[in-house]
Amino acid sequence: MKISAASIILGLMTCFPVTVSARLQPGQTGDTLRLDEAVNRVISAHPTVLAAAQAVEEAEGHIGIAKAGYLPEVAAGASYSRVGPVPSFDFPGYGTIQLFPENNYSATVNVRQLIYDFGRTSKNIQLAEASKDMSTENINLVRQNLAMAVISTYYQLLLVQESVRINNDELKRLNEHLEFIQKMKATGSATDYEILSTKVKISAIENRKTDLLASRQTLSAAMDALLGQPADQIILVARNLDYKADSIGTDSMLLMALHNREELKLAGQKEDLARLQYELTKAMNNPTITAFAAGGGKNGYVPELNAFKANFSAGISLNIPLFDGYREKNHLRIARARIETSQSQTESEKRKVSTEVIQARAELTSAAEKINQFRLQLEQAQEAYHLAQINFRAGAITNLDLLDAEISLAASKLLLTRARVDYVLNLSRLKMALGEPLYSEGHD
Repeated sequence: MKISAASIILGLMTCFPVTVSARLQPGQTGDTLRLDEAVNRVISAHPTVLAAAQAVEEAEGHIGIAKAGYLPEVAAGASYSRVGPVPSFDFPGYGTIQLFPENNYSATVNVRQLIYDFGRTSKNIQLAEASKDMSTENINLVRQNLAMAVISTYYQLLLVQESVRINNDELKRLNEHLEFIQKMKATGSATDYEILSTKVKISAIENRKTDLLASRQTLSAAMDALLGQPADQIILVARNLDYKADSIGTDSMLLMALHNREELKLAGQKEDLARLQYELTKAMNNPTITAFAAGGGKNGYVPELNAFKANFSAGISLNIPLFDGYREKNHLRIARARIETSQSQTESEKRKVSTEVIQARAELTSAAEKINQFRLQLEQAQEAYHLAQINFRAGAITNLDLLDAEISLAASKLLLTRARVDYVLNLSRLKMALGEPLYSEGHD
């Protein structure tokens, strides 16, 4: 039974509501995409998932081939041959006697059945079934990795999308401010330097917007590729997130990850597969006992050489390998090396999983702390901007001071947005590190 990640993940911090919505910008078209919808679409039809499913089908075929060792082999055949000269001799009083007919016909059905092979076939079946189990488990790993790729692309797209919105809001306010300064200039209350400085800042923000739009297009194309659709639209994403929870220690997280991670399950199955391969190799030179039978008809029997008569043969054969040129010895050597290699890979995977859990937890905790810090910073920036507006109208500060306050406000909004997106993205990374599915398990 899997341990739920909900209580573990939520134990890292207090409640951090994150609400982010997608908005259409002027001249922008596209579809609004939910994260769960994107993940489900990708893991249902992505080529790598389909390829992994075909690997299971292939493994089923290998199981069938292995089980065929218990079934009889049946073959039918027929032949015709004309021979000449036909051996003959003269027998006084009987004339010339042929030893064989000139035209020879035969038809047979041959049956061969393995009686006992001292475990070779059963071990071959076990190996094929273990390969199927590993291929089935690999589907879950492929889905998990694809889901993480979708989540990562989704939240990067969300961050860029929100950055564009913040950038547009900032640009709108600066243009409004520019109009105000130009009116002041007309009355002699502002200088050309103030107007030029405002235009320079507007130009810098427009350049930033160009870069953001290019990033959004690139990320939309990446999402389109994952979804398997033409990259001809700007994808819009929208999501409301609200996480709460309760505290739990790192040791419990590590135990959960070691229990649930698909990579470790696959590593364990590879070890089992290597051991089964070793056992099968040991059995390859076992003796075999086989029964055989053949029945049919042919001509050429004395005294009526041309008469077609029924015939049969049956028996049992024993095959005992005596010397194979040290093939078994060397195959066993290879099999032992594979067992040790798979054991080392399992240990390496355990260390990797432990590192990923600790790292993901640390990054999530850091993102949570940044949310608090940047939320406070945004409140201060909003208050500073409000005071700057009042002081500017009163003539206590210059236009440049107001612009600095405006830019600081936009930067604070962007930092908070980035921290929130980092939080939900790192939450998914921690969930993945713990081995919790990032997709609906209804696809299993």
